[in-house]
Amino acid sequence: MAEERDHRLPDTGRRQPLDIGWAIGVFVLASSIGHVVNDVADRERGRLHPAKRSRPIAAGRASVPLALLCAVVLAVRTAAGTAACGGRAGGAST
Repeated sequence: MAEERDHRLPDTGRRQPLDIGWAIGVFVLASSIGHVVNDVADRERGRLHPAKRSRPIAAGRASVPLALLCAVVLAVRTAAGTAACGGRAGGAST
């Protein structure tokens, strides 16, 4: 006679949804850094593109130093968000 197993997920407590939310938020911040830096790097080509020329950096409404400052602020917020997660955003929880 085979023993029946309980295939339900273990009770991880109430923090799991909060951890998932933090992880998503940290991912969004981190990916935003890439978008800002990419827009700075491609600003000359962006000015020639019909759809991209209206973006703030390509259009000249946001300066390159301001955009890079935003990227640094995003990086700091990403690091702070990761620390607030206890470093669990990219790995297994304890």
